Amino acid sequence: MPKTTIILLIDDDQILLEMYEQKFKLAKFDVLTAINGNEGFKIATAKKPDFILTDLVMPGSDGFEFLSKLKRDERTKNIPFITLTNLSSESDKKEVMKKGSLDYLVKSNFTPAQVVEKVKSKLKK
Repeated sequence: MPKTTIILLIDDDQILLEMYEQKFKLAKFDVLTAINGNEGFKIATAKKPDFILTDLVMPGSDGFEFLSKLKRDERTKNIPFITLTNLSSESDKKEVMKKGSLDYLVKSNFTPAQVVEKVKSKLKK
């Protein structure tokens, strides 16, 4: 039996977090959730998920800070991730892509089902 893919979802919007959690569970992912970058980093180092989907604007440790910590730490630097955010500026996109994001998705442009498909396609590469 193939190993189930573990995804870590990080977003401070509880309703969105729960909606994405359900979508990924329906797609047969094991789902971990966090409401900010600090919590996400603790979970990432402890559980070492196969993939991370993170927001950028969050209270406390935001997504930019989280991604910097993620890439500096030996335990987490190779975990692939996609950014899912409301920020649509080119400068934010460039910064995140420079940090290694496999994609930059603006929340209003994608349905949850499309986001799941994006993650699946990145995992196949």
